[in-house]
Amino acid sequence: MSYQVKDFFHARHDENPPAEFIICSLQTLISSFSLSDMTVKKKANQEGPTKNFVTRTQALKKLQVSLKDFQRLCILKGVYPRDVARGGTLTSKGINRRKLKKDKIYYHINDIRNLASGDLLSKFRDISSHLKRFKRLVARDELYDAKLKLKNKPKYSLTAIVKQRCPSLISAVSDLDDAISTIAAVSALPGDHKRDLNLSMISKCSTQLNYFLKYVSDTGSLTKTFISIKGFYFQALILERPVTWIIPHAFSQSLPHEVDFKVIMTFVEYYLELLRLVNYKLYLMAGMEYPPKIKKGSENLPEDFYNFEPSNAVRTSQGLFHGLKFYVAREVPLCPTSLIILSCGGELVENPKDATHIILDRPLGEREFSCEYVQPQYIFDSLNCNVLLPVGEYAPGVTLPHHLSPFSTDDGYVPDRRKELDMFIKQEAENLLHSDDESLKEQQLKYLDELKQELNPELREMQKSLIPKKHRRLLSKIEYGRKRKAEAAEKLASRKKTIKK
Repeated sequence: MSYQVKDFFHARHDENPPAEFIICSLQTLISSFSLSDMTVKKKANQEGPTKNFVTRTQALKKLQVSLKDFQRLCILKGVYPRDVARGGTLTSKGINRRKLKKDKIYYHINDIRNLASGDLLSKFRDISSHLKRFKRLVARDELYDAKLKLKNKPKYSLTAIVKQRCPSLISAVSDLDDAISTIAAVSALPGDHKRDLNLSMISKCSTQLNYFLKYVSDTGSLTKTFISIKGFYFQALILERPVTWIIPHAFSQSLPHEVDFKVIMTFVEYYLELLRLVNYKLYLMAGMEYPPKIKKGSENLPEDFYNFEPSNAVRTSQGLFHGLKFYVAREVPLCPTSLIILSCGGELVENPKDATHIILDRPLGEREFSCEYVQPQYIFDSLNCNVLLPVGEYAPGVTLPHHLSPFSTDDGYVPDRRKELDMFIKQEAENLLHSDDESLKEQQLKYLDELKQELNPELREMQKSLIPKKHRRLLSKIEYGRKRKAEAAEKLASRKKTIKK
């Protein structure tokens, strides 16, 4: 029974082939196939967590957009590359980094799907095709049709993107730090069409910034401020969330050539829409009119927040400068000074005869008016201490005390100026206290007993023994850091003593 496999094909039309022939042929066919031919070959980066990351070139091919439009999409939708090849913080476990190249930029596939969703991508394609038609008309010298084509440029709205990235008002307020700082910096720049600095965008930045400062000044939300080389730092408490921003000094700004202002203006485009929506909601919640109106007789003045009409916003307190009237000299920066005065309940006057305090930053000759003359630092330090400081320390021509930052914590080394301010605040608090002496003594005794219990080393060791091992290690690290700070403070204090000697 020696039949060949090829004989099976010649004898397949036989009416009754023998059974032995069929069995032998099937066995030969099965043995000729290998298991490797039956399985599907795996390709690189097609399975596991590694397949979730694509390079930038792959993302561009998938979205069918240019590199500039892709960058704008990523900025507006808040998509950032992942440091996968080097094992960054945004990576996941199980990634085969041998298959990934360190010189490539990788994005998550879900981020690319997010970029493809929505109407923004289609709008960008419409704008690019519209610009091609416009350039074609200009090349043909059809200028009239080109102007009409430019007026009918497609527009898009970022309201849906802002609501997607910030679903609640509290989350939007938490993202205002970078937004206000960027808008304040751009509003101080000169317009330059060649560098993509449009004058209309700069005017929108200044308008929305003044709307926000108007809300802060009318509601009395300002809590901290500091003067630095970079500018004026401010912090306000809005919806129980601290918002910190910086306003640059009012100098003539130069445009550095190494800065790409296209990228900055894309960020500004998103931040403007975010700040506009937040301003609208905050004004409604405070019972203020949006947009605010300019005072009568100030129509020719710039639309700054101190030129708007006073609103009916409800304040939590009267303010530190309630009942005081300030006249700001021309050499003093008006925007940060007036923000502090109005936020603390003070009043700005145009005539120095009606003022209780005159703020100036130049040598004083003869006193023309019977009021207090102070330097601008007096306003900033009084707000940080929440107390009206002595005027004599800030008189014109006097060497000013150290301007301490309220944003830094005095761990270890405490400056002498901080000790002086703490003593002054303590004295002012004791003068304003209306309780009896007996209740004060009882409070002091309770406080001393609590301090003794905290300083008891045996009690502290017992408390440590009850803490889990993981938390005990964390506590030991915290104590070690405090010990190092205390040693550094002792070194500073010893150097200070040697310098004084």
